[in-house]
Amino acid sequence: MSKSIKEIVRNGFNYTATYLKNIFTSIGGLKSQPNHYAVLHIHDRPYLLTENDQLTVPFNMKPLHRPGQIIRLTHCSKLGSRDFTIQGNPWIDNKLFTARAVVLEITKGPMFEKILDRRRQRHKKRVTSKHYQTVLRICELKIADELETSGSN
Repeated sequence: MSKSIKEIVRNGFNYTATYLKNIFTSIGGLKSQPNHYAVLHIHDRPYLLTENDQLTVPFNMKPLHRPGQIIRLTHCSKLGSRDFTIQGNPWIDNKLFTARAVVLEITKGPMFEKILDRRRQRHKKRVTSKHYQTVLRICELKIADELETSGSN
């Protein structure tokens, strides 16, 4: 590669500026569509989401996030609408979209009971637990208008 082309290196992505400009010109059809969806990954679990969706994730986000806090979601593998789709390999670059969620509540699920038994023994043990759940609402899901090259020379 020539030295005249600026390279953008962010979050493990290594794209040239001309390559990203070509992507932005080709997603005009996707941006013109009314509704968008995204396959967002939270703790390596994929969730198909649109704007204003409510999502219950089966783990506790309490140490890092409190109710009312806004989280930016950065791991997206698919972004699309009814007619157009962008597939990441493995992720779509953060410059192409913005996805934010609000933490609504951190609660516990229903009581879960598991019966443990050992082979060739008559004793059975009952183990109960209530797992944490975090409820999120997707407050923003939009495709970027233009290339943001802030922070690169």
